[in-house]
Amino acid sequence: MLGKSQLSAVPAFRVRVEGHYVPLIVGIYLEDTARKSVLVPAVMNSIELASRITKLEGVAHGRIRRLADIELLGGKYLAGAARAGTAILLLLCDSPDIAEAMMRYVNARYDVDLVKHGMAWTHEVREAQ
Repeated sequence: MLGKSQLSAVPAFRVRVEGHYVPLIVGIYLEDTARKSVLVPAVMNSIELASRITKLEGVAHGRIRRLADIELLGGKYLAGAARAGTAILLLLCDSPDIAEAMMRYVNARYDVDLVKHGMAWTHEVREAQ
């Protein structure tokens, strides 16, 4: 059994934004000793899995530094990703509390589900007839 520190992947979400689907991964911003940002293996694995499922090869990223930034920047990053339609959106948050609040914001304002194997991915939302 894997412990919390040994997660193999973090969830990737499909977020409906402005009539489009955006693949979203929320992670924690970390730096190495040279102060360069680094991604933990669980986030890297999630990007790889989401890329295989969505067929998107690019990763757009944004950073959320403060709780007060969530509404303005979270919505801005999601809207930009929806318009572009060419990348997985990786939001890196400066603390676990900010990451949790970011997900609460997303869940409260958008239709969200998980990116799953076998999912037929499309950028444009197709309404049921």
